[in-house]
Amino acid sequence: MKVRKCPLDLNESQALVICTEWSIFRTPNYQKLKQLLKHPVIFDGRNLYNVEDMEAEGFSYYSIGRKTTT
Repeated sequence: MKVRKCPLDLNESQALVICTEWSIFRTPNYQKLKQLLKHPVIFDGRNLYNVEDMEAEGFSYYSIGRKTTT
């Protein structure tokens, strides 16, 4: 695992792991995230996103205590 200094420095990352509720993560540009990530995978430890929205956007989305999308 590599921790990046800039929260959105995702270039060629395998996945995004969210462990904070920083405002920068609250209103993502889904298309930009998909462009930057090697695979559209998000592990959300703060349940920031709507599961159905993530599914509709084409992400594999794993959150705490809710259903998973793949």
